[in-house]
Amino acid sequence: AKAGEQLFTSLPYDKGWQVRLNGQAVEPVRICDALIGLNLDEGENRVEMSYSLPGLKKGILVTAVSLLLFLLLLPQGGQTVCVSQVLTRPLAGENIELIQLGSGE
Repeated sequence: AKAGEQLFTSLPYDKGWQVRLNGQAVEPVRICDALIGLNLDEGENRVEMSYSLPGLKKGILVTAVSLLLFLLLLPQGGQTVCVSQVLTRPLAGENIELIQLGSGE
């Protein structure tokens, strides 16, 4: 390459790209506000590009913590609870009186 030349790629620009030019980490250049470009050094250049999904590590952590909490909050001893039973049974020590509305009386 000649001094000041750029490498133009058809890859969309994204923060997840890591680029190495001749063994050195470099920041990619936005071309047309959408694609990845690189400012090349004079002479022959070696370009290495890799992509890692932004937020992947945080997403894995949130998923793992959620799964752990779910497993800890499961009923113990093989008990199963029906949702309709939970919604209709009285609270412990309280009497609940059901009132029928619209009976015409």
